[in-house]
Amino acid sequence: MRAMRRLRFLLSMSALALMSTAGGCTCTVVEDDDDDDGPPGPEATCYVSSLEPGFAAEGVEVAGSAFRATFNVPIDASTLVDQVRLVRLEDQVDVDVDVTVVDPRTIEITATGALRFWSEYGLQIGEGVRSVDGDACLSESTSFSTVEPTADPVTVRPAPISGLAVSGQHAFVASSELPGIQVYDTSDPAGPSLVASLMTPSSPVTIQAGHGRIYVPMGWNGVWVYDISDPGNPTLLAVVGTPGSVSDVEPFERDGRLYLAVADGGMGLEIHDVTDPKVSTVIASHYFGPGVGATRVSMSG
Repeated sequence: MRAMRRLRFLLSMSALALMSTAGGCTCTVVEDDDDDDGPPGPEATCYVSSLEPGFAAEGVEVAGSAFRATFNVPIDASTLVDQVRLVRLEDQVDVDVDVTVVDPRTIEITATGALRFWSEYGLQIGEGVRSVDGDACLSESTSFSTVEPTADPVTVRPAPISGLAVSGQHAFVASSELPGIQVYDTSDPAGPSLVASLMTPSSPVTIQAGHGRIYVPMGWNGVWVYDISDPGNPTLLAVVGTPGSVSDVEPFERDGRLYLAVADGGMGLEIHDVTDPKVSTVIASHYFGPGVGATRVSMSG
């Protein structure tokens, strides 16, 4: 199997060379002996002694993967230009790469964008590379396949985000087009994971976080207040009712007490004392007049 995959890769690279060469060409492809993995003969003065990933490697990550090539002698870095190619084999598409010189004999190759899941790629280093002594280096190639996608253990529901609040290493996400709140662990920014998903009676308008809580405006259904001391398991503390349709909130603290500024649509602006959200009280309000409503609120100072 390994020899067959290598033959397919060599055929793919030969096809690319034919397409870029004017005129006819007679090519002979020799199947590589799977057991012949030793270094080139004594006539080769410069060659790749190690190339990662190894041939036919599987499960390569689609984002953040770096590939390394180590030569047997120091190389002239200026000769690397246009000599490193990463090709998606199923459709022969070249993938842009960045090449970094790690040390005089080693280069690191990274794709500038994410690779595709469940795909095969070929990595080739051309024969234009030279050693610091000016000797031509032998070309080298390898192929690998990327990781297969796996289903998230909790269903991720596709919907546009209308609100995002961050508390510590967790992100709380709301969508005005879907009832519910989703919680993501962002301790690994490159791979956030969904840790909780809870339903709400209506679609949240937005979401705000503060003082160990999240505040979720629900339009005519008031403001839903959750305890997030355990971010993976938000607990409903109370529902703060308002006379209008809530579109935005802003939590803040004064003199050890917790307050909530509420944009209550046509009913104007309200300030609630939510130190104990179960017995919240309105301490101030402002009605802007007919035809004028409060849709957004923010605090300063």
